[in-house]
Amino acid sequence: MKILGYCMITPFLAFSQNEETKLTVQVSQTIYMDLFSNHGSLINSTTLELGADFQKKNGDIYLYFTYGFNTSFLYRGHFLGGAFEYHFLKNQKKVRPYFGVSVITEVATNYKGGFLGEDSFLTNDSHIHTSAGNNISSFNSSGFYQSMPFLGSFSVGCDFRLMKDLHLNLSVGLALQKLKYKYLEWEDHEDYREILKGTPVKSMMFSYVNPRLGLSYAFSFKKKEKI
Repeated sequence: MKILGYCMITPFLAFSQNEETKLTVQVSQTIYMDLFSNHGSLINSTTLELGADFQKKNGDIYLYFTYGFNTSFLYRGHFLGGAFEYHFLKNQKKVRPYFGVSVITEVATNYKGGFLGEDSFLTNDSHIHTSAGNNISSFNSSGFYQSMPFLGSFSVGCDFRLMKDLHLNLSVGLALQKLKYKYLEWEDHEDYREILKGTPVKSMMFSYVNPRLGLSYAFSFKKKEKI
């Protein structure tokens, strides 16, 4: 029984010694580029991520809690969410391929009720004014921003090991954005703010290409061995 127990415990200990969990901090810059429509809108995103690096024998699993600050012309938005990454090969390799998935949602913005294009995420400092003739009242139209409940992406890239526990990450991916808005047309003599209160909220989905540059550092919990 002792021999059998030893044979069962030894492989488990050997496997455990090849694994380590580290606290990881990552800062990244992402550009969401709308290349699938004629609007060409851009979103700049700066993210701070705090999570854990589960180092395995043949790769690393990263789980992050994410805070993001997104901007687009007049728009400013604060986001919270999470991310998952899997980096192939051993952590000691200089270059490793990886893929990642992230999902964030807007928690605060300066642009609630701000002007938008009719079917785009193009922020404007004014609405569209249309003149209909001398004897007919002119009218106005605009989309009005409400919220961004979903921004998710799938990316593939390379992890470059700069030094022990310090890594540079380059990736590109595809992202989906869900935008909630209201659309309204009104005449000059009407108060659009009052009419807007009863206007139903609509949703639009947009697709983006998102190149990303990140820098991460891992903090080890393992005590250093005394010499």
